[in-house]
Amino acid sequence: MVPTREDTPLARLLNRRGIRHTWLAEQLGVSKWIVHRVLTGKQSATDAWYERVADILGVPVDQIRPEEKAAA
Repeated sequence: MVPTREDTPLARLLNRRGIRHTWLAEQLGVSKWIVHRVLTGKQSATDAWYERVADILGVPVDQIRPEEKAAA
């Protein structure tokens, strides 16, 4: 099963904070479609990508990684 937008830790955090994926894409300097694909689990992201996102959001990186990656 492919996770829905709300099924990833990053998506849930963005949702709770009222942050749109388009804003995050602008902060990262990437396409909104890349962020959307990562949020929906259709594309994986590197550890460096998650570290950048964590810095932007001011949270620990383990809080936003997918569960299987955070546990590894």
